[in-house]
Amino acid sequence: MPDPGKKKPAKKDILIPVMGATGAGKSTFINTLLGEEEMQVGRGLQSCTIELAFGSIEKIEGHPLLQGYRIVLIDTPGFDDTYKTDFVILSKIATWLKNSYKKGAKLGGVIYLHDISAARFTGTARRNLQMFRSLCGEDVLDNIVLGTTKWALNVPDSDLRHSQLTADYWEPLLAKGATAFRIEDTYESAWRVIERIISPSAQKTLNDTVLLIQREMVDKKKIIPETQAGQELRFTLQEVLDIHKKLLRLDAREDNEDLQAQRREAQEKVKLLVSQIQKLRIPLRRQLRKLFSFLNLS
Repeated sequence: MPDPGKKKPAKKDILIPVMGATGAGKSTFINTLLGEEEMQVGRGLQSCTIELAFGSIEKIEGHPLLQGYRIVLIDTPGFDDTYKTDFVILSKIATWLKNSYKKGAKLGGVIYLHDISAARFTGTARRNLQMFRSLCGEDVLDNIVLGTTKWALNVPDSDLRHSQLTADYWEPLLAKGATAFRIEDTYESAWRVIERIISPSAQKTLNDTVLLIQREMVDKKKIIPETQAGQELRFTLQEVLDIHKKLLRLDAREDNEDLQAQRREAQEKVKLLVSQIQKLRIPLRRQLRKLFSFLNLS
């Protein structure tokens, strides 16, 4: 008879972050796998996931070698979120990835979702994909799954959109080992994505995936503005800021009430963008330290 005073051995975690733009179906995908509504799902234009949320699959059927493991799915907020700035979103994701790596937890893989019902590959979609690539890096693409969601809506040209995604926007990732899936609104379809990450061939590197931003922040002691993701976000926000400034100059001569309201809104957006860009600048002391280190080595 087992000693009731002894604790059960802790299960080993297979961590799988689920990323993508706001509204891509991340929370729905996780809920489908869990078989219950653990993640809050947005029904309108506003996002629901403003913090990282976690759900776990305690028993992995059909994989005897993974006895004693559990799958932990991490629901992440998308960039261009309704309530949080992109800088705050990056900080939340990067800090969690950094801390989990420092504690010895490693990732099984990463899932990136795209809403197939979206009519165009928008600036928001482009930004989320670029940030995803900057967070992950090139060395872990064998452990990356790219998925298209919301096929049940039966939107015309969905097949064409999926083909364009894989041939154009996702091609650089797929060419280096990532896998693309069409994800239907069923448990079987969602589980196929997980199977790709925990398949017997992938088990050799299971829990051995380290993302670029984890290496940068833990192994190389970089702060967020020094990381590739931080630099990518600063560049993108600067582009958006320049566009807003041009629009403000064009509207400056107009003086009706509606345009004045739009101008005030644009001015607030400019202030917010400037604030984020300032936070993403590398402090002078760190720039000088890097310069002196380079001079000492040369």
